[in-house]
Amino acid sequence: MRAESFYNFASYIEQVSDLRAYGGKSLHEQSHGESFISLFANRFEQGIYILDEPEAALSPQRQLSFLKIIHDLATPGHAQFLIALARHLVRTSAMRFLGGSPHLPFRNARIVLRSLAAVAMLGAAACGGGASAVPTSPGGSPGGTEILALDLSCPASLLIGEKAPCVAVARLRSGQTPVVSFDATWSSTRLDIVVVDAMGVVAGRAAGQTVVTASYRGRDATAQIVVTAEDALRIKAAADQGDFRPGSTVTMWLQGYYSVASAETGGLSLRIIDQTGTITTTSPVTVAKGGDFFLLSSTFIVPQNSTQVCRTAILEVASVTIAEPQSNASGLRCISIRR
Repeated sequence: MRAESFYNFASYIEQVSDLRAYGGKSLHEQSHGESFISLFANRFEQGIYILDEPEAALSPQRQLSFLKIIHDLATPGHAQFLIALARHLVRTSAMRFLGGSPHLPFRNARIVLRSLAAVAMLGAAACGGGASAVPTSPGGSPGGTEILALDLSCPASLLIGEKAPCVAVARLRSGQTPVVSFDATWSSTRLDIVVVDAMGVVAGRAAGQTVVTASYRGRDATAQIVVTAEDALRIKAAADQGDFRPGSTVTMWLQGYYSVASAETGGLSLRIIDQTGTITTTSPVTVAKGGDFFLLSSTFIVPQNSTQVCRTAILEVASVTIAEPQSNASGLRCISIRR
């Protein structure tokens, strides 16, 4: 359901319902993502649901909430789901962007996010698909099937302040390989260096190294993580909005994590360029020593002679300038101009 259609739907609901069936709060008084979650949580019951890119309205955190709603309905057989997901979301991982904003204006936007491997398996899992498709979210176990081993994949390194998911996968005698991250018990040998939450999301706190352990049904798996203190940028996602034609007003976003180590502060900005040079650069935002999530955006008019426009995050620390991404290999940097 598009944002415009959902607005009309919410208006109709206010006319014919006392809202108790939608959580007791007006859908118009919630953010776009909150209102969609209210619909999913309160109105999805028994049946077959066919969904086209439902994640588009949801922040990364709410995507995880949506996964749990689907799991809670699909595991006992109350509902089945056939879901078409955006290609970039299927490709990798939904927990990677837990620092993301729940209020990004992504309506009518092309969204470039990477998302959790469990999302890619979700549609088939809920519908009883192939041999490797089994429920992958909280509270369930893969049918009591004997576990041969537990595999654990974690980021090899983190910046201070950076978050990323560890993924625990059970290897079953049946040949199934369900993701069990939400069901595992997690620990870190050095909580002053890396903390890990109940879903396996790790966060760097200080420079050093630690061992993260996932435990699931009598099996353990470990992974070593190194946290570095350095001046750095790591780009995680990008988004854009508008009709990218000459003369059009458009917006480009870039998000990720920054780290400042060699000075007390740094400056963070977003630069937009085309094949002739810089179009615009946002005013630098002062960031403190350490690290954290960032979200940058720039609204500008596409020049008449542009063939493509590209975004780059700029971190200036003393005399050092760091620019990321440096290429468009990930598809996050540049957009071709239509004519």
